[in-house]
Amino acid sequence: MTEGSFHAVFALALCAAALAIVRPTLGRAAVAGVLTALMILIRPQGLFLMPLLFLALAWSGRRLGRRKLLWMLAAAVAGPLFLLGGWSARNARVHGFFGLSNIGPLQLFGVSARWIELERPAYANDKVLIADSIRRYRSMSDDIGYVQYAPDGPAVILARSYGNDERGRDAVYYGLAYEAILHHPFAFMGRGFATSYKTVTGNARLGRDFDTNALWDRNWIDLDKHFPVNEYRATVAGTRFPMTERASTFNEYVGPFLGWSTSFIRVSLGATLLALLALPLLNGPRRLATALAALSVILLILTAGFLSDASERYLSVIHGSAALAGALAITGLLERWRRARG
Repeated sequence: MTEGSFHAVFALALCAAALAIVRPTLGRAAVAGVLTALMILIRPQGLFLMPLLFLALAWSGRRLGRRKLLWMLAAAVAGPLFLLGGWSARNARVHGFFGLSNIGPLQLFGVSARWIELERPAYANDKVLIADSIRRYRSMSDDIGYVQYAPDGPAVILARSYGNDERGRDAVYYGLAYEAILHHPFAFMGRGFATSYKTVTGNARLGRDFDTNALWDRNWIDLDKHFPVNEYRATVAGTRFPMTERASTFNEYVGPFLGWSTSFIRVSLGATLLALLALPLLNGPRRLATALAALSVILLILTAGFLSDASERYLSVIHGSAALAGALAITGLLERWRRARG
């Protein structure tokens, strides 16, 4: 449900933002802000849309006068402050961290682990723990899943070391990731661009390999500790199905459930290119709205590439924003053509 709801709400937020840019009013700005905040709550991947929205509204509403512009920006920021601030405060109270999601440290660690410098003194004790795992990873192809979830991967080793101290564990994830990125920025950027390119041009596959049935059984035990409601389900799953069935179910490679989306991604990139080429020929707020939609496509691609694997599901949301960018560009060109003829 996360995928589908993020796609839908992102497209709605972008449409609301475009409408508020073309015809700025307090109500439209407020709706755009609320939808953008809802989209970010579903998946922080779209966080970049928030500053873009404020900048675009400030530019498009500058002709309204300072007083009206400030009211419009206040209307746009009210929803995000309430929803995102409230959720962050809730996380601080319940989970001990102020923020939207606790997966950020693990994600950043996953995409930068290859360049961790084991010889540097910072985080020396933690680096000793994961040294063998990092060296093994360097001999493998890029696989964030191994870094984050494999029993012998560095993230699981660190998580096991820190036990219930999740804040300490996340601080180490962040610290190691920042050190790796700062010391190897070009390698990190190259990896991000390469993954983005692979995602939009190749047939990415989705899947998860389970090494052994014993690993699967151990995963059930861990789930049972955190979610007691699953105790019966875990017991049944562990006894009803023979080992051979569990092997075929959990060890086989899973094909993509969005195999059709590659062609749609290519069409979306074409619509985005059309919008970018049309920008010099557009005027006023329509140019700004078109640029916002086209830029959102580009940033979604880069966000997926820099923070994840080459997986189609991270990019299927670009279709809605690309269609909006193309529609704004085409209608703008038609209006310009009619004015030229009239």
